[in-house]
Amino acid sequence: MSLSGIRTGLTARGRRGLRRAVLLGVTMTLSLVMAGCIDSIPSTNTYPIDFFSEMHYSKSWGAGEPDGWNPPSGSVPITGGEVAWEFEESADLENPYESNGELGQTVYELNCQHCHGPEGAGDGPIAQQFEFYDAPLPSNLQESDLTDGEMFHIVTYGLDTHMPAFQPLLTPEQRWAVVEHLRTLQ
Repeated sequence: MSLSGIRTGLTARGRRGLRRAVLLGVTMTLSLVMAGCIDSIPSTNTYPIDFFSEMHYSKSWGAGEPDGWNPPSGSVPITGGEVAWEFEESADLENPYESNGELGQTVYELNCQHCHGPEGAGDGPIAQQFEFYDAPLPSNLQESDLTDGEMFHIVTYGLDTHMPAFQPLLTPEQRWAVVEHLRTLQ
C-alpha cells in the first residue's frame, strides 16, 4: 500500500496525528544531529551555554571548614572601593575634595530637591505623597545638627524611612558636594 493510499484511508483526526508524529520524528532527529555537532567542538572545559551560572560557580565548602570565599570584613578590594563606615564612626569624617558648590547644587537639584524641596525644608513635591500615605516626611535639612560625616553617611547609605542609598548612583565626590550644598542651605 502506498503513502497516498494510507492518506486516503485515514480520517482527518488520523492525518493530524500522523503529521504530529512526523514532525516529532524530524524534531528529534535534528536535535540528535545538533547534539552530535556540539560534541565535535573542541572542549574548553566549560559548558557551551551556562544556563544556571549561579549554581555552577556557587560558593561551597564542607562542614566544619571556614568560609574562604569572602574577604575579611572591613577590607578594601585591590581594584579600589570605599571603606564602609558605621554611623558612629562617620561623625569625624571630613570632605577630602575641593569645594565645588556648583556640582553640589546640580546633584541636589537632580536627586534631593523633589523630596526635600528647593531650600531643604522637607516640602518638595513628593512630600505631599508621603503625607497622603502616612509615611514619615522628608527631613528638614535646614535644621540639621548632624556633622558633615554623618550627613555623608546618610546620603551614602540612606535611612530606613524612605531615604534611598545614593552610593550606587553617585560618586563620593558628588555625595560630598551634596553635603557641602546642604551646609549652604542652613
